[in-house]
Amino acid sequence: MAKQGEENKLMEGRNWTDIPEDLLETILSSLYLKDVQRFHLVCKTWQSVADPKFHHPLRYPVVESQWLVQKIYDEDKCKFFHPLYGDRYCVDIPELRDAYIRYSKDGWLFMSRDDYEIFFYNPFSNAKIELPDLPSRCFFRGVTFTSTPTSYGCMVFGFSASFEDSVTIFTIKCGDEDWIEKEFENNLPIFPSHCNPIFHNEKFYILGKNGNIGVYDPKDEHWTVLDNPEKLNEYIYENYLVDCDGDLMAVFVASTGSQISVYKLDELKMDWEEVNDLGDHMFFLSIRNSFSRKSVIDVMKNKIYFPRFHGKYCVFYSLDTRMYETFGSGFSKDSLFDTAELSHCCWIEPREDDYSEEQLDWFYDSSNASDDIDHSADSSTDDDNSEGES
Repeated sequence: MAKQGEENKLMEGRNWTDIPEDLLETILSSLYLKDVQRFHLVCKTWQSVADPKFHHPLRYPVVESQWLVQKIYDEDKCKFFHPLYGDRYCVDIPELRDAYIRYSKDGWLFMSRDDYEIFFYNPFSNAKIELPDLPSRCFFRGVTFTSTPTSYGCMVFGFSASFEDSVTIFTIKCGDEDWIEKEFENNLPIFPSHCNPIFHNEKFYILGKNGNIGVYDPKDEHWTVLDNPEKLNEYIYENYLVDCDGDLMAVFVASTGSQISVYKLDELKMDWEEVNDLGDHMFFLSIRNSFSRKSVIDVMKNKIYFPRFHGKYCVFYSLDTRMYETFGSGFSKDSLFDTAELSHCCWIEPREDDYSEEQLDWFYDSSNASDDIDHSADSSTDDDNSEGES
């Protein structure tokens, strides 16, 4: 008892402002986003400690920054790559062992493990949301979700399609105990591309390999392949669907990247219109997710970023120079030769979302919650060239 009393007196006599600055900097460098903010609120001395100079994606994530994240199936490690700085970090995340990345949006990874297990994981907060198991072994050709999984009304949408004449659609909403599985006959042929679908204007859009589009309306549970836009005649090796400030856009890439075309869908005429300049926007493309953002750093604008590398640097396509280039090296080519594609990866960006422990329960009853329904459009896919087994 006497010893405990001495320890209590010692603690009472300590002044948090007396901690050496180098020790505070060491502590700060090991904290994550929310804890960094709390650190600066302790006192004026702690507030004055400079933030770390490096760009670690988890310990000190920067909002409005984009990272390429890679998760190898049978490892605990996730690797993060920054497209501008060339930074690389390897982080142990045991929760993700034997799991596949299926999609990413709003700072959340949508993951699958084994044949049935599905869950959300946020690497910036270490939060996890488990979903009901799939009813049977399912081979998702593509998957997406409508809004942050902590928001009321979040819906997950997945589909499988082995042939051009039919599609099977899987959906589940926050609070649902079971997946809904429905098969639809195609009114027109469509060969879905390898990119994931996106949620746009309250509907799910699937891009065909030749530029045609399939649309699923979750309100009336209706699936249709649109008559227009018509298929494009140009040879397409890869294609990606992107929501850019409310416009539905697509990027078509020829073999070896020898030709790259950007189109915007005129939703009145239902025709693809070619776009030659993205202005202040940037596109981040991958099989698992693609999205558009306005650049906060001028040098990054009007570029399309790929999950490809030349050496340690991420490869982008500049619509100003019409060349594939990198930051930090003199690489500049009119094709993707001398570049390597990163497998098992997607793009992700930190977000400063506040949510309660209850909201991490998929079955949480949010009927009394004050949050409005958030069906934000995708701003934003196989293990690379496979069917994307779940």
